[in-house]
Amino acid sequence: MKKAFWAILIAIATISCKSANSSSTDDEQTATAIDTTMMEKYSDNNTPIFDDNDGAMAQLYEKEGYAYSKELEQDAYNGNIEAQQLLASMYAYGIGGVAPDRKKAYIIYRGLAEHGDADAQAIVGYMLLYGLGPVEDTEMGLEWLAKSANQQSAFAFYILGNFYNYNLESTEATRTQARLYYMSAAKLGQQEAQAELDKMAEK
Repeated sequence: MKKAFWAILIAIATISCKSANSSSTDDEQTATAIDTTMMEKYSDNNTPIFDDNDGAMAQLYEKEGYAYSKELEQDAYNGNIEAQQLLASMYAYGIGGVAPDRKKAYIIYRGLAEHGDADAQAIVGYMLLYGLGPVEDTEMGLEWLAKSANQQSAFAFYILGNFYNYNLESTEATRTQARLYYMSAAKLGQQEAQAELDKMAEK
């Protein structure tokens, strides 16, 4: 998956998770093969991670010719990063010829995250933070988001901003922290973060 396409995927994902960038790895690198034992354990949840209500992601995949195949799955199992990114996003949205499966998506994103992919780290953090993976773990979710933010992921900054803005008791300290995260995201081109800053300024 080209870096520009990966950035588009994250941008669309950001819009779809309002309520609650580039990859740090090269296509040629190899990640750990997918753990099929974990895959079997967490393969029963057919709830999308991200909504594709306007069909933007499905249209993008169709335009680019991306679709599920046994070859793609085998490449992902064998550790091909590009294949893992594609397969994870297919399961996350339920596009490309597969049903949504957030737990399969989590397993693949987790492997990518452990190998330093900033966007995958942000998605893993988001899933753990809001219980969209195998468990809900706020502390671990924040740790993954912090790792991603350290790599200047706009998506991670935005999710952290949302967490402090919407999920914690509103105090001057939490509002200040939310603003700082939103500002970091906005500086990296995150339009939704700027919108949140504008709303906070109106209060």
